[in-house]
Amino acid sequence: MKTVWKYEIPIDNYFVLILPKGTKPLSVQTQRGVLCLWCLVDLSSLESEERIFRLAGTGHPINDENIAYVGTFQAEDGYFIGHLFEVINGDTK
Repeated sequence: MKTVWKYEIPIDNYFVLILPKGTKPLSVQTQRGVLCLWCLVDLSSLESEERIFRLAGTGHPINDENIAYVGTFQAEDGYFIGHLFEVINGDTK
């Protein structure tokens, strides 16, 4: 069975989450001032894995990183627009 779980995430250039294997990121937004990532989680998965994420503000440099887009969000009352990516194969050049 699958369900949606929410994870609080930091506003940091790179961060790691320990997620159940096969978890699919769905959306990133702020909820009551806290940055959160919603994911589709397979409850039958007993294994977990480290997943690396990359957060960049609008206009911030993104090098030739192997990343997949997750979503865009607003924080700080709209003064900060962030873009969340998942780093593929741990490639953080």
